[in-house]
Amino acid sequence: MEQDLPSFQSDVTALQPHSCTCCQKLLIHNMSTYGSVTGKFSYTKVAEMASSGCLLFQTLQTKFDRVSYPACRTRHDLTLEPRTWSDGDILRGLGFRWEMKPEDHQVRGYEDDEEENMLFALVPKDNLAHKFVEASPFNLHPGSAESFAWIKKRFHRCRRRHVECEKRARENRQNLAMPKRLLDVGQLGDPFIRLLEASDDARVSFAIGSYVWGNGLKEDAIKQAQTTKENIGYRIASGIEATGLPKSIQDLIEVTRQIGLRYLWLDAFCIVQDDNDDKDHQFNSLAEFYKQAGILISAASASDCGEGFLQSRTVDRCYGSIFELPYEWKVDGHETRGSLLLSEMDLDGSTDNDPVHMRIWTFQEHLVSSRVISFGSRQIKWTCQQEKNSVDGGNYHEMIGGLEYNLRIAFSPSRYPYETLVEKGWRVMSWMEIVEEYSKRDYSRLEDRVPAFYEAMSLLAPHMGWTRDQCVYGIWKTDASRQLLWKKDKPLTTQEVEELKVSAKDGKLGPSWSWATLPGGVIYRLTASPTGRY
Repeated sequence: MEQDLPSFQSDVTALQPHSCTCCQKLLIHNMSTYGSVTGKFSYTKVAEMASSGCLLFQTLQTKFDRVSYPACRTRHDLTLEPRTWSDGDILRGLGFRWEMKPEDHQVRGYEDDEEENMLFALVPKDNLAHKFVEASPFNLHPGSAESFAWIKKRFHRCRRRHVECEKRARENRQNLAMPKRLLDVGQLGDPFIRLLEASDDARVSFAIGSYVWGNGLKEDAIKQAQTTKENIGYRIASGIEATGLPKSIQDLIEVTRQIGLRYLWLDAFCIVQDDNDDKDHQFNSLAEFYKQAGILISAASASDCGEGFLQSRTVDRCYGSIFELPYEWKVDGHETRGSLLLSEMDLDGSTDNDPVHMRIWTFQEHLVSSRVISFGSRQIKWTCQQEKNSVDGGNYHEMIGGLEYNLRIAFSPSRYPYETLVEKGWRVMSWMEIVEEYSKRDYSRLEDRVPAFYEAMSLLAPHMGWTRDQCVYGIWKTDASRQLLWKKDKPLTTQEVEELKVSAKDGKLGPSWSWATLPGGVIYRLTASPTGRY
């Protein structure tokens, strides 16, 4: 257990979990195995306890009523049973299932909507039961002093102790050019920030931001704040008033100051947005800026630059409904009774689809950065070369078949001097799943889809014995027989067709055989068996 535990990991009063005489009669214990029963109730009894005001049984009844036929509901019984992770020791939650009574077993009474039929368990980290319950409470206040202490601890520990992280950072500093400009964010509480000219001769450590500008009217805020030919001189000489900037920009500045860095790179401010020569010059070096930054600060939860990401989170957004039930555990033959919390929503942050991960350029930004601190809708997540997916609350599991899983399979160094055809085949299969995920991301310009994917191409190529220039419009020539077997996940909309017409008229439309040419997502229908030659 960590020392100096943050209060959000010990004080759960703010969660105000439901507890009443009905649900307090249920007892969950760690001696249970899958199939053992915590409670069994008829539909009539569930409805009776729900009517008495028990939020737990109200929730269970509502979930069932949503997918069941009214005439058949009273023929069902509800079974509650503990669910553990695969090792059988760690409690995942309280499972619930509805079954037709034995005398009516030939009649089906509801349609399975394939949702996870579970309430998810959590306890504070200072609770003795935490040994048997992995998930802990979410941090409802990402902008608090305790949150910044949690972040600073990981950032400074990484810089002092992580050999791989520091080696990569040092190599990038030596081999890559500094950005042309940086923001000097000053000290905590300073009302102004200043734009300054950077130089390879005077290298400094800087943070870099990943954030969503926004669309339509929401994009206007960042456009009004961006650096232009007209205001660049004033910004260098006199600075920029921080309080007048969009909220996400203010929050990025605050995090940079809090972790002890003075300099920050943000595209809207460090690139002169109405100077095409400046944009083209720096555009070609974007990946280098992210590679050499001391840390990437990701405004993951903000859907536009005016939203911010340090504001407090709500219990409803993090958990849905939350309940407190008795819990009994046994260690060395001794039984101890306490309580645990159950969340209506899954506590695994890997299931959250935060806005920053819906854009093409943010894919590259996160992919190449050595250290990332991500402010998600429910969690703050730290990732570096040696410490993956450390979160400040809930839990986080890499999902098999998810983006992080496929990035690891496709781009991680092999454990062996030579890879077999099968191993390379797995890399390519993961690559195509990455393409599927990436193709569904939003963009401002259709022609950016391939350039924003260059770094992914560069990472795969050496593992396969290829070069990046063998990937043409997102299709690897050496594996073209499979790479071309994509199809649209859904028909083009009228708006997408019009977008294609504009791109074709401007001469910016790619080849018809490339998945990157058509707007929207694509899918591959392939098995994992590798064919062809590498």
